[in-house]
Amino acid sequence: MRRLGAAIAAAALLAAGLVAWSFVGPSQLGGGATYVTVVGSSMQPQLSRGDLVLVRRQPAYATGDVVAYRNAVAGKLVLHRIVERAGDRYVLRGDNNGWTDSYRPAAAEIEGAQWVVLPGWGARLMWLAEPRNAAVLSALVAALMLGGGGARVGVARRRRRAAGMPPASPSTFNPGSLLGPSAQSLLGVLVALTLGFGVLTLITLRAETTRTVSSPVAYEQRGEFEYHATSARGGVYD
Repeated sequence: MRRLGAAIAAAALLAAGLVAWSFVGPSQLGGGATYVTVVGSSMQPQLSRGDLVLVRRQPAYATGDVVAYRNAVAGKLVLHRIVERAGDRYVLRGDNNGWTDSYRPAAAEIEGAQWVVLPGWGARLMWLAEPRNAAVLSALVAALMLGGGGARVGVARRRRRAAGMPPASPSTFNPGSLLGPSAQSLLGVLVALTLGFGVLTLITLRAETTRTVSSPVAYEQRGEFEYHATSARGGVYD
């Protein structure tokens, strides 16, 4: 019964993790959210440089919504506010800008509307997304996990001494016996998945979903310039 209970608890934890992933997981990995790091000052004072904004797709968008859209000209995500609708396209402007965006996206180009704002977390995640820093973080997490296992073994030994029992010999004492085999296997899978998805999440935060390619195009540009003015007759203009 103990093993069955542990298996049910692990399965419930896994199901809860999958549901949470559908809400907060990056869209590049099948999740329902897109992570946007603020890099400019166009949305101040509401959003500042280094803030992390999670956006989610909506059935429809309205004037006043802060949305992230894919600017086809600049080739990057832009996070601005919808100020009006122009046919089947949206007119956007940064709260701190005095002009509207020259590019007007369609609904299909909008990644989602602002859902959650984490002040300063964008800069932190960008630091963690560096391959070297991500590797160090993974090593630290693995070391803490191993240390936790050693701590459980130490607690078990102290309990045996307090109860007046002889210390367990290496051949009979198994730290893994603190959990059932099924729970051990499921826990190992969950830990591996958590670490793997964590590293992939950090990597996707720096990955662009589109790539801009330059192609030479022959073109010709012409222009004309003229001016006229009215002046009183005098020594300069007769």
